[in-house]
Amino acid sequence: MVKRTPAYKNKLKALELERTGAMPSKKKGYKIDKKMQDDLSKELELQIKGAEKPSMWGLLGVRFILLPYTLGKLILWYGSWYWRYKINQTSYSWEDASYLTRRALGAPSDSWEYLVPTLETL
Repeated sequence: MVKRTPAYKNKLKALELERTGAMPSKKKGYKIDKKMQDDLSKELELQIKGAEKPSMWGLLGVRFILLPYTLGKLILWYGSWYWRYKINQTSYSWEDASYLTRRALGAPSDSWEYLVPTLETL
């Protein structure tokens, strides 16, 4: 399915034009022969979420088996958070302040991890 998307076809076309050194033409019927398309598609790396093979830890059965451990860690984390910041009223650490900011902004953790090293240098 990924190979049928326009983004994939555009990347493949750009890679083919780069390899051959040809100028892009204005006609819409630009076609790449099958052999060259197979060769170029092997070189083209796809950075698409959900297209990779599932890992063992992502399977539902494994997650169900690890559920008690995960719930225990979650309860311990909430308990320590409550103890530190509600009962002892200590100030937030950099990691905890960063977590609260990310959660308030609704940013995904992977994009936040990409952004945070640049914020630490400020």
